[in-house]
Amino acid sequence: AIRARLKALETALDAAMNRDRAEAADLAAFRESVAFLRTTVLDHLRREEETLLPALEAKVGRQGTLVDVILWDHDEVRREVGKLADALVALETKGGEPHSAKLREVNRHGIFLVQYLGLHMAKEDASLAELARAVLGDDGLREVARRLEEMG
Repeated sequence: AIRARLKALETALDAAMNRDRAEAADLAAFRESVAFLRTTVLDHLRREEETLLPALEAKVGRQGTLVDVILWDHDEVRREVGKLADALVALETKGGEPHSAKLREVNRHGIFLVQYLGLHMAKEDASLAELARAVLGDDGLREVARRLEEMG
């Protein structure tokens, strides 16, 4: 779901940048993307931070490990979601002035998130999943799954 939404955001950003202006449909896509990032994506990060990452940290530590890298990525994603949201507000409150500079700011933060989250998910799919299997084993993974289920 996250990858599909990121692709939709990238498509909307490309269309607006190619026109050098954001139309109503673009703004709607940007708003939907920000809402998705603030809810689904940030909830995904929180769930990892409350279940999987503490279990891994207990086994491998935090400093200098993949756990620290993933947590740092999560903080960076949160910062960028906030920057994208702020840039969108500025774009939408542009009044009668030209807004290409404000659109470029939305594009800058949006494209950063598309690329950064793509790399982050690849890191999770490969390295984090492998680490979890290796150090937690089946029992540890079941416990993480149980805790995730309890969270709803």
